[in-house]
Amino acid sequence: MQTVTRRIQGCDGISLHLTHWAPDDILDAKGVIQLLHGQGEYAARYTHVAQYLTDRGFIVYAPDLRGHGHLAFNPPEDAREEHAIPGHMADEDGWSKCVADFGILRDIIRSEQPMLPFFLIGHSLGSLMAQDLLMQDSTRWDGAVLLGSTGGPVTLTHRVIELVVRLQLMVKGKRGQATWTDRLVMQAFAKDIGMKEFRSEWLSHDPEVIQAAENDPMMNFCTSAQHWLDLGNALKIRARPENIARIRPDIPIWIASGGNCPMGEKGRAVEALAQSFRTAGLRDVSMKLYEGMNHELHNELCRDAFLADLHEWLDAQCPH
Repeated sequence: MQTVTRRIQGCDGISLHLTHWAPDDILDAKGVIQLLHGQGEYAARYTHVAQYLTDRGFIVYAPDLRGHGHLAFNPPEDAREEHAIPGHMADEDGWSKCVADFGILRDIIRSEQPMLPFFLIGHSLGSLMAQDLLMQDSTRWDGAVLLGSTGGPVTLTHRVIELVVRLQLMVKGKRGQATWTDRLVMQAFAKDIGMKEFRSEWLSHDPEVIQAAENDPMMNFCTSAQHWLDLGNALKIRARPENIARIRPDIPIWIASGGNCPMGEKGRAVEALAQSFRTAGLRDVSMKLYEGMNHELHNELCRDAFLADLHEWLDAQCPH
């Protein structure tokens, strides 16, 4: 596998860290993937996923989100202060700027790989941003995969969290750590799946994965109050049927989640997401729940089966 890291310019001039993986023989490539990671992590955690996919002919591009990874923990010298805070996407409209960054990356990928089938894969927070990208212009991809995602209407829980976030904004400001919200969400996850010792237990049943996440200096940070406000607003927009209906009806979408994942409400919110797509007229929506598994399928005990399923789905969308 070939690995290249570089920086690309985001929508407001921000310098974003991009990792690009490719097969050893680029002529063997049969597809290209834009991969969006989740909250509280970074692209390099997907190196083993990239290895699996490049071995099977796929090129993978994965950026670190704003407020994550190298930009937050190893910022370039010219980085503005708001861009170098872990868990803080921007002082204003961070969500929209992050999605716009991914639109720029989409165009870069297409210019570099104009002939290959093009897929969008988003995990967790990245899956929510992927949905935004699809609502803006789904004609640019040949298929999409949403992992560890969630869907359905805005609930009372969402409104309670929004109230807590607004209180934190008043007390701590936009860049202040949203410790109350973080604690509220983690307590809900702990109650849902019975976490015992580590906050990373909701990610996987694999003790090595849990320990690595606990020890990772670029994980386990608290996101900002503004980040949570942006996220809440985006969830409300994403849930509107008229926005979902903007996705082209013939795009293939595969949704996969752990059956024990609290973000997907143990499958309920995942099924609601799939149904919202079908109700909007999308004709090629498939879904799989991995029984008993937690949030990160690519790091779970079922990882081999999951990666095989992912490859099978991607391969089926490629011309043969």
